[in-house]
Amino acid sequence: MSDRRKSVNDFFSDRRRGPDRRRSSRYDTRSLPIWLTWQQGERRGCGQGRLRDLSVSGASVLTEESPPLGARVQIRLETCPSAPQAEGAVLRVMKTRRFLAGPLVVSLRFASPCPYEFFTAAIYRA
Repeated sequence: MSDRRKSVNDFFSDRRRGPDRRRSSRYDTRSLPIWLTWQQGERRGCGQGRLRDLSVSGASVLTEESPPLGARVQIRLETCPSAPQAEGAVLRVMKTRRFLAGPLVVSLRFASPCPYEFFTAAIYRA
């Protein structure tokens, strides 16, 4: 392999194994059940899902229903309906399985920091 090709391959392999570039720590929520609602233009939708992890600036959700990229999404905890909802935008939607039907992983970025009551209810299961 040429030196140039080797250095390019090393660069990309180092990026995948490099440090996490997130600014906020993510907390495991152990698949806490949630309700999702979303809107993009005139298109609206709702569904159920599981909150995989949570940070002050975003969340990862496992769901069968896929909100479109860029859609505004509100999430509410099923176990604590009194907690305020968190609102964000869809950054990406990924399949969990290659060829089989299965749940999707939806990554969200919150519009503003995650409400404290929502965060503590999700992390500590209040």
